[in-house]
Amino acid sequence: MDRLSLKVILAILALGISNMAISRTNSAAQSINVWCASADFIPALTEFSAAFERANPDISVNLLSLPNEEMKTSVIRAVRAGRGPDIVIISSDNTALQEVMKLSELPKDEAVKDLAPELHEALLHKGRNYGLPLYQHNRLMMFYNKQLVNQPVKSLEGLMQQASAWRQRNILPLGIHPQEPYWFMHFVTYFQPELINQQDINESRQAITDALVLYKRLIDQNVIDDACTYDCVLTQFLDNRVAYAINGNWAYRHIVNEMGDKVGVIPFPSYQGKPMRALSSISVMTFPNNSWFGSNRQNVRAFSRFLRSAEVQQQLFEVSYLIPFHQRVVEGLTNNRLFTQQWVLSSENVVMQPTATSVTIWNGVEKAVNLYLNGHVDAKEATTYMLKVVERDRDKLMRGQ
Repeated sequence: MDRLSLKVILAILALGISNMAISRTNSAAQSINVWCASADFIPALTEFSAAFERANPDISVNLLSLPNEEMKTSVIRAVRAGRGPDIVIISSDNTALQEVMKLSELPKDEAVKDLAPELHEALLHKGRNYGLPLYQHNRLMMFYNKQLVNQPVKSLEGLMQQASAWRQRNILPLGIHPQEPYWFMHFVTYFQPELINQQDINESRQAITDALVLYKRLIDQNVIDDACTYDCVLTQFLDNRVAYAINGNWAYRHIVNEMGDKVGVIPFPSYQGKPMRALSSISVMTFPNNSWFGSNRQNVRAFSRFLRSAEVQQQLFEVSYLIPFHQRVVEGLTNNRLFTQQWVLSSENVVMQPTATSVTIWNGVEKAVNLYLNGHVDAKEATTYMLKVVERDRDKLMRGQ
């Protein structure tokens, strides 16, 4: 048995939810079906689930990983068919779909237990709690290769000035994923930091157009590559072919493991004196088909509380570098360099709220960016098209289609 598994089993026993405690009332083999929208969390979740099963051999935890957009539609369809998982792990802004997913409304003291007070509001949808936090501060970060960069730039203008020199060395100045809407929306924050939380994004039409124009300018000046995929953001960055990269904190452990002290973390670059903001979220457990109060509630609640225990939350950071939600665990990490490198960037965060915009904007953004970058429409036409798609998707999703 490895060190992690032993620690996790001890956490289970400390919580008083050992096999004996559960099996007294549940003698037959049972299962907990967990769907997760973060592939990067699956390795840690698999370890924790295996430890829980070893302490509870009559209970199996079945894991399924799906991309975020596919997760939303799959859960809604499953719920409409009277099925669905016991637990869905997804970002907190998706609790805006509580009606079509039939999410359990959770007791406030359960939802905010051990959570920093300033994050309580981020969990609320229409004043109610529909998710139990697991980890926080999910966001993109700015990395740079210390072997290539002596003095990190502080602005996009600085990157533009250096682009030609980098290209002469066959090095991409900035690795991003241009076709991925989550990356693009960070550039929108230069012009409207809170667009993701607006109920009516038509009010920010100009900000979207300005961001598209900036995106194209960065491509034309060879700062970013419009053909770049996640390979540029990660693999080519690790291979010393990219100077700077914007990647998620979910990749932080992998990058550090590969590069050690040769990687640096800095704030996002400014543009025209304005900061880029990080669209941040909290990963939560939600309970479709009212499973928190369903027939499997004893096992569902035991597993949920186990994942949220201080012992498992501490292990979560150690195996993934993801930032726990548990306030006491966070306070104990303040002398950890890998924690503080992330935590000092908190002022950049815009926490995505559970709104119709935050759960329906992504498809429209992706289509509009592709149309514009491929020269089919101009920036204003792409913005108009995007807004129409977002409105259509919002109506369809809220109807459960």
